[in-house]
Amino acid sequence: MKNIIKTLLLATTLMMCGCGVGRIVDWYPVNIRIYVQDAEGNDLLNPNNENFLGSQVEAEWLDKLYTYTHPQTREYLPRWSGLTLQTHNGTYYLELGELAGDVEYDDDLTIRWPDGSQDVIHYKSRVNHITVDAHRTFKLNGEKCDNPVVIVK
Repeated sequence: MKNIIKTLLLATTLMMCGCGVGRIVDWYPVNIRIYVQDAEGNDLLNPNNENFLGSQVEAEWLDKLYTYTHPQTREYLPRWSGLTLQTHNGTYYLELGELAGDVEYDDDLTIRWPDGSQDVIHYKSRVNHITVDAHRTFKLNGEKCDNPVVIVK
């Protein structure tokens, strides 16, 4: 009887200790994408658009100010690049990143436009290292939204 209790106690201990302890997890980085369009759906971040907004846009993240940069290469390097102007399938967007995927955030990204207006994107990330899960939410000016964020000017 004592051997059965010892065996059950050992098995229970091993099961409890085996949950996520000692595992190596690669968390993917997070980029916040921001598309900007007018009411007709015209891409306002396309440099060929006469209403191009990207030339003087700024973003504030964690008390630091960023202006976008043009990528100089197509090579992917997983590193912090700040605020960049990117294109995908002919549509331009601003991107802030890369943010660490395994870090919890509850912060605002303030976008200041050349006309003096601003938009605030709130990014919240909760990470559970035991279940290897992350819950991420985005709000645009207080309203829940998806990533990529679409701003209509």
